[in-house]
Amino acid sequence: MKIERKLLFSIIGIINVFLLYLGITYYQSSTIEKVVKGNILEIIPVNHSEKVVIIDSSEFIEASSYKKGVFGWRVDGVSSPVSRPRLSEEDFRIDFISSITASDRGILYGYAPKSVNMIRFQNNDFDIRYKVHSYYWYIPLEGENLSFNPEQFSVIYDDGREVFHHSFQ
Repeated sequence: MKIERKLLFSIIGIINVFLLYLGITYYQSSTIEKVVKGNILEIIPVNHSEKVVIIDSSEFIEASSYKKGVFGWRVDGVSSPVSRPRLSEEDFRIDFISSITASDRGILYGYAPKSVNMIRFQNNDFDIRYKVHSYYWYIPLEGENLSFNPEQFSVIYDDGREVFHHSFQ
């Protein structure tokens, strides 16, 4: 009888340790903020269990997609980083743009020099104009195909000039 009791307590102890481990693991990744390393600029919901996070480091920004699973949030994908412009740069460059896909959505994002007033993306169905309020911008799009023609993407400067993608340096 004593051996059965010891075995029962051992099994209960092992189960408790396992549940404690699961609880600690889930707690450490229960929110995006606990998982992300870096300065979070934006958290963009994709669906109830997936989000895209735009993260700033001292040299670049990048986007990562996160999925929520049984053990909390985990990284599902990472985009190419976008180079930070020099303080003196006024013109928009091609390396200020990047993209990421998550589920059935795509997101274009990047830096905007101080002289840029608006980012514009257009196709047959819509014309999105994003007023730049900070040093970065993002445009969520339906669909995973983020390729576009040069005349579909442009920036509008403070002086009213509109410069299309094919004219970027």
